[in-house]
Amino acid sequence: MRTISELTRKSLYGLALDDLDKPLEKALSNHLYSDTEGFTLTLYFGKTNIEPLQDLARQLFEVFPCPILLVEFRRTNGWHIEGIKSGALHKLREDQEDQFANSLDSFSRKIWRVPRSRRLARYDLAILHDPQEALPPSNAKALDNFVRVGKTLGIDVELIERKDYARIAEYDGLLIRETTSVDNHTYRFAKKAESEGLVVMDDPASILRCTNKVYLTDLLKSHQLGMPATEILYKERPEDFERVGERLGFPLVLKIPDGCFSRA
Repeated sequence: MRTISELTRKSLYGLALDDLDKPLEKALSNHLYSDTEGFTLTLYFGKTNIEPLQDLARQLFEVFPCPILLVEFRRTNGWHIEGIKSGALHKLREDQEDQFANSLDSFSRKIWRVPRSRRLARYDLAILHDPQEALPPSNAKALDNFVRVGKTLGIDVELIERKDYARIAEYDGLLIRETTSVDNHTYRFAKKAESEGLVVMDDPASILRCTNKVYLTDLLKSHQLGMPATEILYKERPEDFERVGERLGFPLVLKIPDGCFSRA
């Protein structure tokens, strides 16, 4: 039911397609569709007869487990997925019905993903990170320490990236060590993990609340909670910048009001 609901509006399923543009461009760069501006592809249980798109078809089915998917591809400054919706069995042609039946038989007879080997750890923890991030919340040494300490606590820690979205349900917890934002994949990972019953840090509600530093400051002040000395600076008043160090002291952290980037 969730899949059917998500596929009714692009605003709901659009974020899940962001990671697929690069593999799509690579798959179609030297293919028979290179001379066309767009086409629609029908997928049956994540299978297609177009071999370069098979891996992409599998990923789409893992995100949207719908037996028949109609995927519209469009080329504007590179290939991208314009839209995706569920198909109907009674609308298939005879040859498509045969393809659907073969895909159904194949899907029913095998395990879709190879089961993970048995682990001795009590829990499995995924850490979402981006090796290419210029200013990551945790550097490579810190991530290695997470893995090392996890072993001593009986927790199997695995580093994952945004391409591993479909694997979230394999874990017991998710620790996000990328810069979080409501409008990118980190929020989508948090929502997915929460819906699967995982322990999540940062959880979706925290991402929403803590991204807005002005709101967070007012919230703490209104409840009279302890917090570091804080000032809100305005670009229209540059004179406030000159003596902020004297007023607050050092070390000093500067944050943009709606985001997660810091400068010490």
